[in-house]
Amino acid sequence: MWELMEYSLEHQLPLDECWWDHWIIDAALCNSLGIWCGMKTLEYLDMRLYNWRGLWNVPVYPSRRKTRAGRLESHDLSRTRRLKRCLAVLLYIASLLIMELNAFYLEPVLWIPISHWLQLARVALYLIGGAAVSRQVYQYMDDPNCKSLGHFGWIYIILVITEVAIIVKFGRDLLTIPFPDHILISWIAGFLALTSWLVWRFFISSL
Repeated sequence: MWELMEYSLEHQLPLDECWWDHWIIDAALCNSLGIWCGMKTLEYLDMRLYNWRGLWNVPVYPSRRKTRAGRLESHDLSRTRRLKRCLAVLLYIASLLIMELNAFYLEPVLWIPISHWLQLARVALYLIGGAAVSRQVYQYMDDPNCKSLGHFGWIYIILVITEVAIIVKFGRDLLTIPFPDHILISWIAGFLALTSWLVWRFFISSL
């Protein structure tokens, strides 16, 4: 997804890379190998594995009253929980992408190079706090007894919103550069495809 974001924002940011840099070095080697090494490290340390799909495969138990209305009520409740879980995960992924993009927008807006120690400190803080944020987000979505997002999660949200506000305030000339037609059409098509899949998965195929 990050590579697609780079393709989409090359007209605003200096993200020009060769195709092999995008897909071989970044996606296939750095990202995929990093994910594999991370999973093996967690397995070696015997860490808990989080199932972000969670409620996706929760069975729908019929109501004690063997009526059609009771079965539909139970089915709708489970489907609603699954849909909320899916939307929450998509929103979390979007926030992570925005957080990463902020570093590249802060460079021209505040004249802070990527190699500057402030950028490195920012990444280090997000890296250290990211584990706690992910844990709290997962618990909030997975634990019915958890009624509020943890303080690390709220700090993360405030930081990302603050960075976006700074970029919008001081980088309007950059943000108002229009998207090329093929990029705009691709994002509209992708959004419609995702929406259609959500409708089919949670409202049509589950009937």
